[in-house]
Amino acid sequence: MMTYFALIFFSFLFCFVAKSKKKGKLYIGSGKKISENNLAISVFFLMLWFLLACRSVEIGTDTENYQFYFDRYKHMNFFRIVEKPEPLFGVLNWLIGKVTNDFQIYMAIVAAINIIPIAFLYNQDKRHSYLKIILFVNMSVFVMLFSGIRQSIAMGIGLVAFHFVKKKKLVSFLITVIIALGFHQSAFILFAMYPLYYFRIKKKHIYYLIPLIAIVYIFNQRIFSRLLIIMRLFGTKYDEYAEIGGTGAVMMIICFAAFTIFAYIIPDATKEDNEFIGIRNYLLLATLIQCFAPLHNWAMRMNYYYILFVPLVIPKVLDNADVKWKQVSKLAEIVMCVFFTVYFIITVYTGCQTDGGALNTFPYVPFWVD
Repeated sequence: MMTYFALIFFSFLFCFVAKSKKKGKLYIGSGKKISENNLAISVFFLMLWFLLACRSVEIGTDTENYQFYFDRYKHMNFFRIVEKPEPLFGVLNWLIGKVTNDFQIYMAIVAAINIIPIAFLYNQDKRHSYLKIILFVNMSVFVMLFSGIRQSIAMGIGLVAFHFVKKKKLVSFLITVIIALGFHQSAFILFAMYPLYYFRIKKKHIYYLIPLIAIVYIFNQRIFSRLLIIMRLFGTKYDEYAEIGGTGAVMMIICFAAFTIFAYIIPDATKEDNEFIGIRNYLLLATLIQCFAPLHNWAMRMNYYYILFVPLVIPKVLDNADVKWKQVSKLAEIVMCVFFTVYFIITVYTGCQTDGGALNTFPYVPFWVD
């Protein structure tokens, strides 16, 4: 339990520590330069990588299965691997298996593959670093990193695809998404990333978006049953093992809906650049997909790729706040930081008291304790 508390505690402390680009010296304080150059996000992801790399196979519901796959793929004929579904995951296991037989080293390597794209994207703007961190650890993608290695890799590749979206490199984007599909079938949802980024949904459309979210949630079962029919046509396998039922996702729907409304009401429309509008569209899509999460865990898997952008959208909303909302936005950041810190502490504490909760992420157990 204390491991996760230390993760956010030290991240918070390093919000007030910055490194000079010219002199390479460390500075402590709370001014603008510290805010723009603080080390919090770097420290957070470095610590997170260490936790992922050093975790026991008991951490994460699927970690033991990945140990089995690693032992299997490293001895398998290469041409048999490429014939299997999601072949690139098998190829990665095969390649690492040629370097080492140690599963712990394997986890350290894949943890780096998972973490680096996220850390790189989050570190491009160091402002509001603690808000980004505390939102991230409260998102479902945080615990997914400890359990779903295949999809975590695909999520990281999805962020590489996002880079090509911003650069308007369609061919590179498509190739990257196809690579992600080689690791996890759910990555097909990434094809929506390119057109959605350039779709112009602006502040004035909020009056249509609120009813849209409500309608999708109210009729989620009818809509989803039809989506499953389409998914079967594409040969998806998720409807084979995921059952309709509550997943505790309703609270997250409310949270995402509130974030969406906040992201359209607060900003000054004249300050909205392409990137802000694009990732705000991803927030809207994440909210709509989340409406199906109480029905089927397939929806949650689809949403991981876009939930990664939620901690990036909210700080941009604060930076682009309309003059009349400036004070509200400042207060909102404090409230969100306090609320989600308390929420994370409660989540960790509850998870440690509940055997098998949160994908077996809590409490943390290092490999040397086995």
